[in-house]
Amino acid sequence: MIQSYFIFPGLPQGMPLDELIIKTVCGAYDTTYEQINCKCRRREWCECRQVIMALLYMSGKFSLAKVGLKFKRDHATVLHAVKIAKDLWDSSFDFRAKVIPILKKLNLPDNHFEKVYVKKITPKTTS
Repeated sequence: MIQSYFIFPGLPQGMPLDELIIKTVCGAYDTTYEQINCKCRRREWCECRQVIMALLYMSGKFSLAKVGLKFKRDHATVLHAVKIAKDLWDSSFDFRAKVIPILKKLNLPDNHFEKVYVKKITPKTTS
Protein backbone atom coordinates (compact mmCIF):
# COMPACT_ATOMS: atom_id res chain seq x y z
CA MET A 1 0.00 0.00 0.00
CA ILE A 2 1.71 3.20 -1.18
CA GLN A 3 0.68 6.40 0.58
CA SER A 4 0.68 9.83 -1.00
CA TYR A 5 3.63 12.02 -0.14
CA PHE A 6 1.26 14.99 -0.38
CA ILE A 7 -0.66 13.72 2.67
CA PHE A 8 2.46 12.70 4.63
CA PRO A 9 5.07 15.39 3.81
CA GLY A 10 8.03 13.40 5.21
CA LEU A 11 7.20 10.33 3.14
CA PRO A 12 9.67 9.79 0.31
CA GLN A 13 8.04 9.27 -3.03
CA GLY A 14 7.16 5.59 -3.54
CA MET A 15 8.06 4.33 -0.03
CA PRO A 16 5.19 2.58 1.80
CA LEU A 17 4.21 4.07 5.14
CA ASP A 18 4.79 0.84 7.07
CA GLU A 19 8.34 0.50 5.76
CA LEU A 20 9.08 4.13 6.60
CA ILE A 21 7.87 3.75 10.19
CA ILE A 22 9.75 0.48 10.70
CA LYS A 23 12.98 1.89 9.21
CA THR A 24 12.80 5.12 11.24
CA VAL A 25 12.03 3.47 14.60
CA CYS A 26 14.59 0.67 14.12
CA GLY A 27 17.20 3.30 13.27
CA ALA A 28 16.40 5.29 16.41
CA TYR A 29 16.58 2.18 18.62
CA ASP A 30 19.66 0.83 16.79
CA THR A 31 18.00 -2.50 15.96
CA THR A 32 17.03 -4.39 12.84
CA TYR A 33 13.65 -5.66 11.68
CA GLU A 34 14.86 -9.25 12.13
CA GLN A 35 15.76 -8.58 15.76
CA ILE A 36 12.40 -7.09 16.69
CA ASN A 37 10.46 -9.68 14.70
CA CYS A 38 11.75 -12.61 16.78
CA LYS A 39 10.02 -14.02 19.86
CA CYS A 40 12.71 -12.57 22.15
CA ARG A 41 11.66 -10.51 25.17
CA ARG A 42 14.68 -8.21 25.36
CA ARG A 43 13.52 -4.87 26.73
CA GLU A 44 15.06 -2.78 23.93
CA TRP A 45 13.56 -4.93 21.19
CA CYS A 46 10.14 -5.19 22.84
CA GLU A 47 9.93 -1.43 23.33
CA CYS A 48 10.96 -0.81 19.72
CA ARG A 49 8.37 -3.32 18.50
CA GLN A 50 5.67 -1.73 20.68
CA VAL A 51 6.41 1.74 19.34
CA ILE A 52 6.26 0.49 15.75
CA MET A 53 2.99 -1.35 16.38
CA ALA A 54 1.47 1.70 18.04
CA LEU A 55 2.53 4.07 15.25
CA LEU A 56 1.30 1.73 12.53
CA TYR A 57 -2.07 1.30 14.20
CA MET A 58 -2.40 4.99 15.09
CA SER A 59 -1.69 5.99 11.49
CA GLY A 60 -5.21 4.83 10.71
CA LYS A 61 -4.06 2.89 7.65
CA PHE A 62 -3.67 -0.50 9.30
CA SER A 63 -6.04 -2.58 11.40
CA LEU A 64 -4.93 -4.44 14.51
CA ALA A 65 -4.90 -7.68 12.53
CA LYS A 66 -2.78 -6.25 9.68
CA VAL A 67 -0.21 -4.85 12.12
CA GLY A 68 -0.15 -8.20 13.91
CA LEU A 69 0.51 -10.05 10.65
CA LYS A 70 3.61 -7.90 10.02
CA PHE A 71 5.12 -9.21 13.24
CA LYS A 72 3.55 -12.69 13.25
CA ARG A 73 1.52 -11.71 16.31
CA ASP A 74 -2.14 -11.69 17.29
CA HIS A 75 -4.33 -8.56 17.15
CA ALA A 76 -4.54 -8.64 20.96
CA THR A 77 -0.76 -8.31 21.16
CA VAL A 78 -0.95 -5.18 19.01
CA LEU A 79 -3.68 -3.75 21.24
CA HIS A 80 -1.49 -4.47 24.27
CA ALA A 81 1.49 -2.78 22.56
CA VAL A 82 -0.59 0.34 21.88
CA LYS A 83 -1.70 0.44 25.52
CA ILE A 84 1.87 -0.03 26.79
CA ALA A 85 3.20 2.70 24.48
CA LYS A 86 0.48 5.07 25.68
CA ASP A 87 1.20 4.27 29.33
CA LEU A 88 4.94 4.76 28.82
CA TRP A 89 4.26 8.06 27.05
CA ASP A 90 2.22 9.23 30.03
CA SER A 91 4.66 8.10 32.73
CA SER A 92 8.24 7.98 31.41
CA PHE A 93 10.29 11.00 30.43
CA ASP A 94 13.01 8.73 29.03
CA PHE A 95 10.49 7.13 26.68
CA ARG A 96 9.32 10.56 25.52
CA ALA A 97 12.93 11.59 24.92
CA LYS A 98 13.38 8.55 22.64
CA VAL A 99 10.07 8.88 20.79
CA ILE A 100 9.84 12.65 20.16
CA PRO A 101 12.76 12.63 17.65
CA ILE A 102 11.07 9.69 15.86
CA LEU A 103 7.81 11.63 15.64
CA LYS A 104 9.67 14.65 14.27
CA LYS A 105 11.36 12.52 11.60
CA LEU A 106 7.96 11.19 10.58
CA ASN A 107 6.48 14.73 10.60
CA LEU A 108 3.97 13.79 13.30
CA PRO A 109 2.96 16.13 16.13
CA ASP A 110 4.70 15.75 19.50
CA ASN A 111 1.38 14.96 21.15
CA HIS A 112 0.64 12.05 18.77
CA PHE A 113 0.51 9.48 21.58
CA GLU A 114 -1.85 11.66 23.63
CA LYS A 115 -4.53 11.24 20.95
CA VAL A 116 -4.66 7.48 21.45
CA TYR A 117 -7.88 6.20 22.83
CA VAL A 118 -7.64 2.75 24.36
CA LYS A 119 -11.09 1.64 25.40
CA LYS A 120 -11.21 0.25 28.89
CA ILE A 121 -13.40 -2.82 29.07
CA THR A 122 -15.73 -2.81 32.02
CA PRO A 123 -17.76 -5.86 32.93
CA LYS A 124 -21.47 -5.63 32.31
CA THR A 125 -23.57 -5.55 35.40
CA THR A 126 -26.97 -7.11 35.40
CA SER A 127 -29.72 -5.52 37.44
